[in-house]
Amino acid sequence: MKFKLGIDDPVLTIEQQRPDYDNLKVVNVNGLGKLPKNRSLPLSARVNALKETLKKLCPNLGIIDWKQIATQAEGRTEYGHFVDGRGVNRFSECDAIASFGIPYQNIGVLAAQYQVMTGEPVNLEDKNSAFQKYLTDLIRAEIIQEIGRLRAHRRPNVELTFYFCADYDLSFLDRELPGSEIRGC
Repeated sequence: MKFKLGIDDPVLTIEQQRPDYDNLKVVNVNGLGKLPKNRSLPLSARVNALKETLKKLCPNLGIIDWKQIATQAEGRTEYGHFVDGRGVNRFSECDAIASFGIPYQNIGVLAAQYQVMTGEPVNLEDKNSAFQKYLTDLIRAEIIQEIGRLRAHRRPNVELTFYFCADYDLSFLDRELPGSEIRGC
């Protein structure tokens, strides 16, 4: 909100102790690329095989994928990024969640919103721009939201796993989820 209003000074400062996430394991499943909405047939087959394997490992698995791709297969229901990965409790009883694809919104829409909010032109090629930082912050916030669907802080005695299935650097989670185990595979 502060950003949209163009306010530089803090509006309100709140300190809070972060919960311990020592019951949470985050596994970054690499080798799948960004896993966009439009996937080749071989990549779709690999993703479906991975979903089936994870479902066998974790019978109580929640799955988040792009809304256009999310399906209801026998024995599993999938939900969509941005719709079901925020502010819902449907995963609060799951022991694991697998999220497929980097959750980035429509870049053109975000660029237009950013330009309207800031008055600054957006250069999509500039990897060091303020817009790129804004975009990175949005992606990271969405990943944190999806991990939060497990409600790990409310279930400290339950071992929980979040599988992030896409090639993306998750090292920022060390600061956000103290005590959690973050690893790649």
